Amino acid sequence: MNSRIGIVMATMLEAKPLIESLHLALKTMKPFHIYENERVVLAISGIGKVNAALSTAYVIGEYDFKALYNLGAAGGLKSGIKKGAIFHISDVIDYDRPLLRGGTRKTAASTCEGFDLAVLATTDRPAISLERRLDIGREADLVDMEGSGFVQACKIFGAEPFLWKIVSDALEDNNTVDIVENIKYLIKELCIFFEEKILR
Repeated sequence: MNSRIGIVMATMLEAKPLIESLHLALKTMKPFHIYENERVVLAISGIGKVNAALSTAYVIGEYDFKALYNLGAAGGLKSGIKKGAIFHISDVIDYDRPLLRGGTRKTAASTCEGFDLAVLATTDRPAISLERRLDIGREADLVDMEGSGFVQACKIFGAEPFLWKIVSDALEDNNTVDIVENIKYLIKELCIFFEEKILR
């Protein structure tokens, strides 16, 4: 078992503040960008649940982690969920997966006490329109494009999945340019939160 902390993040945009703050060094670029130091291993998966699942499986196999952390941005699906709020994910819904023979799309994530919890839906394409957000919001509080792939890979390969998401856009936001700018502005807060509350 690895004594270091394993983290999977989707993009360099999201990971850069943590890489810089923790002085992580690039170890490898293929099949995924892996940054590490004596305490932390961070993989950049790329966008989407397939990339998230593949990178998670790779990191578990290479480093023998028994727990992994997924950090990133997510969209708010309910009125009252504010930009910049940080949530610990209790359950993940693979929203675009068809329901077959009474199955479920929801998978429980591992949780720690003392954090605001939310249900995360993962979709195959960005949820930009208000109509789509309201539809997904009937089942979840937040939406992203990686969470379910991360959780499912962790479950298959025997690692506990822990997820924290910062809200990059509220229910009414529908401008992708603004969303990217929000991520640039807000993601550092999630990295600071993770360092202070989890890594401490």
